[in-house]
Amino acid sequence: MKTCLSVFLLAVGVSMFGLGESLSCYSCPDGSTERCEKVQQCSAAETLCLKLSDNTGKTYSKCLQLEDCDFQKLSATFPFTPASFRCCPSNLCNSAHATAARPLIGLLAGLAALYWGMH
Repeated sequence: MKTCLSVFLLAVGVSMFGLGESLSCYSCPDGSTERCEKVQQCSAAETLCLKLSDNTGKTYSKCLQLEDCDFQKLSATFPFTPASFRCCPSNLCNSAHATAARPLIGLLAGLAALYWGMH
């Protein structure tokens, strides 16, 4: 039973956090009113993707360090007060249509490993 639990936790961890690969985020740092489709590989220090909107309808997206995901820091970084922002930790999660597929895949893989380990 301990082996099954170990396999389950390993499968969940690998699927949610990857195998040391760098994070990928959509990157439109100058803002866009269209859907941002440019992908950027983040540095090791950049562990989040940012999606920020202003009051004119422009959306800004890029890689971000954890300590910079703060309203005051973002207000100081951009030449306007953000209307809304969201920081997220998974690949390409800062799109308009981001999904939680990666954690779901990890959960399903873990459940399958647990099931097969019990039979």
